[in-house]
Amino acid sequence: FTVVTYLGYQGWSLVRRRTSPAFVTSLTAYTLLGVVLLLRHNLISYVFVLVMQLTSALHAANLLLSLFPYFLLPTGFSNLFGWMPIAKDFPEPVVSLSILAGMVLSVVLLWRTVREAWRFNATAMLLLVQAAVAVQFYRGASDFNLYKLAMWMQPALAFGIAGLILKSRRAPWLIFLFALSTAPSALHYSRAAEGMVSGGMTELRYGSRLGMAIPPPADHDAQITATIENVVAAKFAGAELRGRQLAFASRDYFTPNTRVDFRDPPLPVLFQPHYADMAQARPLMLERNEKWEKTSMLWRTAFSQPVLTRPTDYYLSLANQFSLFNKFGHDATAPVRSVFELQPAGAVRNRLIFVHSGLGNHYYLGNRGFISFFQQEPDQFAPGRDFNGIGHFMLLRVENPSKEIYVRVAATRTLLTGRTGWRKPIKNFDGNMVGPMVKGEVDVPMGAIGNGALNRFVGPVRPMVFEGVPYVAVDFYEAPDVIFDRRTGFKRLYNLAVPLDYRRVLGWGRDISAISAEEYRALKRPLRIAKFPEDLSEAETLEFSGAYEDGWLSPSSEFVLGEGSTTGCVRLRGFVPQLAGSPLGSGTMKVSVNGRELELPAATGTFDWLLPMPATTSTRSLATTVSVVFTASTKLPGGDERPTGGKLELLEVLPALPASTFDFGTPGAVRLAGMGVDQDGWMARTATLELPASATATDVALRFEYPDWGGKKSMTLQTQLADGAAGATQALPPGEYTTIRLHAPASTAPRTLRLDASADFPLPAPDTRRRAARLLQVDTVAAP
Repeated sequence: FTVVTYLGYQGWSLVRRRTSPAFVTSLTAYTLLGVVLLLRHNLISYVFVLVMQLTSALHAANLLLSLFPYFLLPTGFSNLFGWMPIAKDFPEPVVSLSILAGMVLSVVLLWRTVREAWRFNATAMLLLVQAAVAVQFYRGASDFNLYKLAMWMQPALAFGIAGLILKSRRAPWLIFLFALSTAPSALHYSRAAEGMVSGGMTELRYGSRLGMAIPPPADHDAQITATIENVVAAKFAGAELRGRQLAFASRDYFTPNTRVDFRDPPLPVLFQPHYADMAQARPLMLERNEKWEKTSMLWRTAFSQPVLTRPTDYYLSLANQFSLFNKFGHDATAPVRSVFELQPAGAVRNRLIFVHSGLGNHYYLGNRGFISFFQQEPDQFAPGRDFNGIGHFMLLRVENPSKEIYVRVAATRTLLTGRTGWRKPIKNFDGNMVGPMVKGEVDVPMGAIGNGALNRFVGPVRPMVFEGVPYVAVDFYEAPDVIFDRRTGFKRLYNLAVPLDYRRVLGWGRDISAISAEEYRALKRPLRIAKFPEDLSEAETLEFSGAYEDGWLSPSSEFVLGEGSTTGCVRLRGFVPQLAGSPLGSGTMKVSVNGRELELPAATGTFDWLLPMPATTSTRSLATTVSVVFTASTKLPGGDERPTGGKLELLEVLPALPASTFDFGTPGAVRLAGMGVDQDGWMARTATLELPASATATDVALRFEYPDWGGKKSMTLQTQLADGAAGATQALPPGEYTTIRLHAPASTAPRTLRLDASADFPLPAPDTRRRAARLLQVDTVAAP
């Protein structure tokens, strides 16, 4: 656009000012001569690059593959004038108002630019040419060029805005107001420049504050293997340790390349003054790649690994807060002392190194459909922590592994509107089960169920030793897709199909680590979940799947807590919301504790169940496994679209019943688990109550209300323990309160108390239920 502006200015001078053609020709010649003298032998490469860039810029692009879509969208008008930062939207109606203001100002500036260009204003001509180039870039969906052009337009735009403002008598006030309107964006950019928050324009958090120095080992010839998967950190590490034996295991960050084939070069390249030196590039590249990088194939994916001259002496890694990998066992909130960590090889155990492969690309120059993970960004459910967008496959080296390991996978899909569910295992054409799993010598299912977040320890897994190196792979067995972008207001004006976020993800990863079988068996699991989202988003030893961080439960979920007592219970408290037009409240809730399943009511309102604790049959040592399945579910309203059956408020393992008296007549009160008794205590003809195991005999007293409506006669109620150990039959007189007592002997297993009534009756209108009696209270006390 600079050349076009110059030619346009001189051409307009010839027409309007009658400038001498000889003068214009001489001026142009001297200008070109000056350019040649300044560039010298670089002139050929300069013209070659310029032509190549221009050719690519004028080619039409695919809008769906846009990496820099900012100025292809309506918000580009707001970004152009600094009213909103790039890739950061303010809330409505600020966004729509700023878009409208940007459009109006653009039209006003364009009108004034045409008028000033008529008057031979060189800056106006430059802005006019840039605007025309911008239109051409937009028509060709040239996203990156439009993004760069918006930067180059800023000086001419500043001249145009200043000229417009200075025409007014209130220029000082207008300048102040314009500066004030751009202050929020300027503040955002300033904070981003500090590098204290990941994501956006900060690829490596704390890099500026802590510096990138790496104290090298004393042995200059020591073999250092870098586990670094961040490209910015890798470049600094390569510079800091230049001249030492440094191998990057994650990927070959410094693959040499050239766009010119010097064996059969185009004509302009032959004029390169140092052609003979340049012609050596390709042979040197081939020698380097053959000598220092080895390409292999494992699990149907190709990858390369560095060739080491000696065994690894030191491992160079990032601080655990800056990586998706190897976070387990580290305090995520601990102060960061250094960007890099250099550890002796003997101090490293079960460390995972991501390896760039055909099925699982590194984010740097990777195929977006196969990228395994992206740069860090703030975890929206855990302030101060980061997570990474993840793809479907990750090949991982295991450094100094145990014989058997457990791979921890902590991830979430809660933010993926319409795609929050983990893929269910299915049988392939060979009849084998396939789905989310960890690959090793034998594939182990990941145990991902339901929707939302998960934190699983998958194993035991024996790493696959391939060419002397142990590997595992994490395979989610699902293709990633674009992130749904809900747009409102003026953001919907055009290009709705252009994704604001170029990434294709299937969720976000919080950690992928490996621990030994001994460490797994020694895990100290929590006994209580009550704080949301912290207890789930920051979970370490709590295993779960199928829950959202804010406490909503998907139709299927599972939790693994600490060990409970066989005479204890699990308390499950939450509620089922009343959503008009949804099936919530019409189904049941199937709850399993260590394999013992109970079917409980899931009516709308609060539930607070005490579930007896059976003896554990889990392979997980010292663990209590609780699964919850709702038979009726729906999507949350307001555009949320997450499928749910209810919300969890408390899940706790108790050593014994928390009380001896349970109020069944008050909705939402804590009570023994059972079927057939409503939240207000009204009982169907058949009902059950669940009693925990007891080392001593127990006396159970049940208090009933049987109303005197319409001259009803007495009703007989039979109570019986399912094992036949105790039972009683008693008449319930109408209009009276009746207490039924039975003696339950000691038992090593939970028991079911069955209640059978001889008849039922309709409750008064508008209630449509038929019930037999009302259970008001249950007392359990140790027998004398």
